[in-house]
Amino acid sequence: METTFLIGNGFDVCMGMNTRYKDFYEFYSKLPTNNLSPSLKTFREAIADYVCKGMKCDKNEIDWSDLEFALGQYSAELTASEQFINIVLDVNRELSEYIGEQDRQFQIDEGVAAHLYKDFCNPDRQPFLSYVDSQSFANFKRGLGSENIHIVNFNYTNTIEKIRNAYKSKTVLGNSGGYAAEVKDIIHIHSQIGVDKAILVGVNDPSQIANDKFRTNQDVLDVVVKPESNKMFGNGKSSQVKHLLNSSQLVVLFGLSLGETDKLWWEYIGSLLVKQRIRLLYFAYDNPAEEEPLRLGKRSRDFRKKFCDAAGIPEEQRSTVDSLIYISYNTPLFTIPESPKGI
Repeated sequence: METTFLIGNGFDVCMGMNTRYKDFYEFYSKLPTNNLSPSLKTFREAIADYVCKGMKCDKNEIDWSDLEFALGQYSAELTASEQFINIVLDVNRELSEYIGEQDRQFQIDEGVAAHLYKDFCNPDRQPFLSYVDSQSFANFKRGLGSENIHIVNFNYTNTIEKIRNAYKSKTVLGNSGGYAAEVKDIIHIHSQIGVDKAILVGVNDPSQIANDKFRTNQDVLDVVVKPESNKMFGNGKSSQVKHLLNSSQLVVLFGLSLGETDKLWWEYIGSLLVKQRIRLLYFAYDNPAEEEPLRLGKRSRDFRKKFCDAAGIPEEQRSTVDSLIYISYNTPLFTIPESPKGI
């Protein structure tokens, strides 16, 4: 049984880390602007409006993909490609510094690590799914053998590596007829702090660069378009992730905004769903104040639609795909317990 998680910043937030966009913006906006080029100084003053698309917005609701998309849109304000490259490199350097410090502060003991590790190995159990859905998964997985857990981490941090290293046993009893489950690969698709040469901050493809004169400039694409950056480094990460997804029976989404700047991955998962090759477990979160138990059905339908929209799944294929998407809504996966128990 092969399960692949796609993990976003919501995971690090669950770990108590200050890794939201608003946290970085507070850091970035206070940096000294002495000795900056005029174009870079103007960008730092204007980026907040671009991220908010010119409207008033709550920074708590802004995702990293909003910043990345705004970078692509800001290119329309520039005439020279080097100006654009230097702006993106500035964000890259300062974000790397900020996230690196957050990562260094994160520590975890074995008891908490054991609890979180179990969540990775058993995401399809109650209370994360209803009784009926959890039984459906148990039947689906029965006879598929030991569970290999693979993680595609969209974060730059080493939090998951620290959890795996702190939990000495490495395996737990899976939710599929008593087979063992173990976390295997961890791939940082946007690079890993302290390991890779640079983190990747940017857009999904050249069409998201508003200045059309920059879209064919390979120097720009190497820096700004994340798949092009991975190709330039020759790290094979995109191919590795596609191989994991192709080999998986279950794909799990957690802590992801499904933003446009990573849409190639939502589209790729969507293509596997259309071929009925996988099941998708989507951990979706919303404002708890708006949670109404009798509206759970509507919430689930809304989040299925959100994924299908992000994945570009045609309307005529959605009725088939919907039955393969399980929604876990506002459930406590990856919540650090007050008094953790070992496994």
